[in-house]
Amino acid sequence: MASIRNAAQWVLDDCRDGIGWVAIWKEGRSWESERIYGVDFDAPTYTATIDDADELERLQAILAIDPHAIIVNSYYHNLGDTECMTRDTLADALRWQYELQNATVANFLENIVQDAQEPADHEEQIAAADLGNMPKNDEEDEDERVAAWGRQERSVTLTNDQWNRLVCYLHMSTKYREGERDAWQELAQEKNPDGTPVFKNAAKNAAYWQEAIDDLAAMLPKLDGLGA
Repeated sequence: MASIRNAAQWVLDDCRDGIGWVAIWKEGRSWESERIYGVDFDAPTYTATIDDADELERLQAILAIDPHAIIVNSYYHNLGDTECMTRDTLADALRWQYELQNATVANFLENIVQDAQEPADHEEQIAAADLGNMPKNDEEDEDERVAAWGRQERSVTLTNDQWNRLVCYLHMSTKYREGERDAWQELAQEKNPDGTPVFKNAAKNAAYWQEAIDDLAAMLPKLDGLGA
């Protein structure tokens, strides 16, 4: 059975370069990882292009194995500082992203764009990744284990300079987080003629940024208080 650290080691160089995209999934209790090539991603619209049909089929196969599989990139997702990334720090980041479920292969495939294909071909690909027909490989109590892990408390020791830099960064980046939330909220309002959302995941992404804003707002008073 492969551990999350072994899976992280396999894609460590790809994550360090900040450009490569990697898929992470589980087969039973074994963690698996693989580099996905040819991804051209547009962050504002959360759409991507994959020119290689084999790579697209590979993602569909991974999704069939694990409906919770994710696909992440160091630049667009929080995988840590690429300059000091190690197998263990990457393993922790990949586990967090997997449990967060904000970068799933399912969502990625729903927003894929292939210029060379007709719309009907694209819909056939999405149908092949129908989550309703896929077996779940997690135990019934997996959600509770994930929630319990998220509630666990951690301690970290910082120097005064490090603490000051962290607090300043969190305050200074407030407008960025609010801007991301507002942008996704605006995209969520865009509708197709039939009333369906143009960007299917915009509302979910807006909710994610709002949750991040709320969590940090709750943490900042505690961090500020350390300087008293």
